[in-house]
Amino acid sequence: MGSVASTMAGRSFAYGVLGWVVPGILSIPFAPARETVGGHAMFAVGVVWLFLLGPLGCAIGAWRVSRVEPTSIAFWSGLAGVVLAVVVVIVWDNLVAVVTIGAAAFLFVLPLLIGYGVGFAVGAFTSRRR
Repeated sequence: MGSVASTMAGRSFAYGVLGWVVPGILSIPFAPARETVGGHAMFAVGVVWLFLLGPLGCAIGAWRVSRVEPTSIAFWSGLAGVVLAVVVVIVWDNLVAVVTIGAAAFLFVLPLLIGYGVGFAVGAFTSRRR
């Protein structure tokens, strides 16, 4: 039983991570062709990632997590994967000199968390056993 739960938790964690990593990679082409001083290109990529592709990717990942097994283990494991994006946002903020948000950087992960919550809710609702 423990092995099944750990496998489910690992898979859910991976879906949570992929929910923001894949959109991050897909947002790179949105960078301007030439980087200017201060990180304008990185800023553009960050905006597309955090406010467009990231929430959508996290919603898809959470929907997939809810399909694995709609339990609290799956939800929290997938959410742990999304929460790793906090570190990425803080690192990204340190690389961009155009706008620095400092200690409030963790708030920028809210769109990803909201996307995850909505995706999990939709998945859990649509896959309910009747």
